[in-house]
Amino acid sequence: MLIPYFSVQHLDDIIPLQGFLAGTSNPLIKTLTKVNWDILVDIDHNALQFKNDSFKKLLALSKPEKEFIQNILQVRFIIRTNIDNL
Repeated sequence: MLIPYFSVQHLDDIIPLQGFLAGTSNPLIKTLTKVNWDILVDIDHNALQFKNDSFKKLLALSKPEKEFIQNILQVRFIIRTNIDNL
């Protein structure tokens, strides 16, 4: 289930679900024991919170993935530098 914006009114809709992706700006969601989240993306604090450390392994980048991202960043830097020099 995808809930682009989650509010407390939707709480009963997600409790029976095995998995869901939701977005919210309500910090109360972190404290609700009824919501069984595995990974919480805290945009306000620019952080990921894990209930179980085994999920961190799922998000670990492989060497090829890291190289791919590094290449993207290098190209972006080159483009940005060229635009700034115009």
